Amino acid sequence: MFHEYTHVVVQELTHGNCPTWLNEGLAELEGRKLFNHPMSELGKAAKSGNYLPLDRLANGFTHLGSKDASLAYQQSYSLVNFMVGSYGWPKVTELLKSLGTGEKLEGAMKRVMGDFGLDLNGVIEEWKSYMKKEFGSRSEG
Repeated sequence: MFHEYTHVVVQELTHGNCPTWLNEGLAELEGRKLFNHPMSELGKAAKSGNYLPLDRLANGFTHLGSKDASLAYQQSYSLVNFMVGSYGWPKVTELLKSLGTGEKLEGAMKRVMGDFGLDLNGVIEEWKSYMKKEFGSRSEG
């Protein structure tokens, strides 16, 4: 229920101008507070560095096979969870509100994350670095 309610809130804030990965990531973040499903596909992707490109996850997951769809949800959750943990809810909320004005994701992310000297690619690279530390060190240790 929290998952679906989050979609309603995101729709209201962004007026539908939200990439699926961000929308699903936020919904998964809230839904996983009740039950945190295993993230085996994400673990494999993190160890190999073979993530799904965000542009493939911008307009829905229905075109993906079942394995990639699982990874899409897990990757979206992980990236959004990283953003909230690293930059805070106020920045994520500001990003959603900027999208709600019709701003494109790249411009909104650059403006909102400018305090951190980041744009969309910078955020993604920080997340990937975090993931490498989280998952890569276990297989190397």
